[in-house]
Amino acid sequence: MNSKLADLLARSEHQVDICVAFALLWIAAADGALDQDTRAYMGRHFEALSGGLEYSDQLLAIIAANDLSSFLVACRILQRELREEEKYFFMDLAIGAATANHHLATSANHILRLYSDLLEVSLEQVGVLYREKTGSDLPEPGDPGSVLWWEIREHVPGQRFSRAEAYAVLGLEKEASLAEIKKAYRRLAQNYHPDRYVSVEAEAREAAEHNFLRVQQAYEVLSE
Repeated sequence: MNSKLADLLARSEHQVDICVAFALLWIAAADGALDQDTRAYMGRHFEALSGGLEYSDQLLAIIAANDLSSFLVACRILQRELREEEKYFFMDLAIGAATANHHLATSANHILRLYSDLLEVSLEQVGVLYREKTGSDLPEPGDPGSVLWWEIREHVPGQRFSRAEAYAVLGLEKEASLAEIKKAYRRLAQNYHPDRYVSVEAEAREAAEHNFLRVQQAYEVLSE
């Protein structure tokens, strides 16, 4: 599979380290740009990855471009190369990266569960790791990328989201500031914009269009 990450890996002897670093950065940046707490966390743990720190700027550039093919490359290498004990260590690092700013974004929650499935670390075990690291239970996310999730929550024609529902659609707490609302809207609108899905299967394209409209509606409610 052609990807920017694959090109980078071809030039390095530390392929697994780079993929671990990439996967951790991907979940850390799931809710937008890395904040100071998250950068500090990543800096501490990258020092233990002989190939990760050297390429962090290049990895961040790949992530900023939302290169999903690179994400798949990293996931496949981790699935193939990590030993059993390394999988648990990786999940612990992923939880730390996802919660370094003391908040688990909806998108990061989904990625954490994806890593759990990928590495065959049970969700119960991830829940134990999450509780040990954060002192709270792993929250149950909705699935705004699923058509069924939206169909279950479909409104009567003409009915608008409540403010509580709008916050949930944008993955925000009700105390979120206007700046946070705008940031979440821009990120989700970019993720689901139909122009990005012109070459995918019809079902995925329709789901993106559906989600894009809901994100717009939620933003309209919260920006009034």
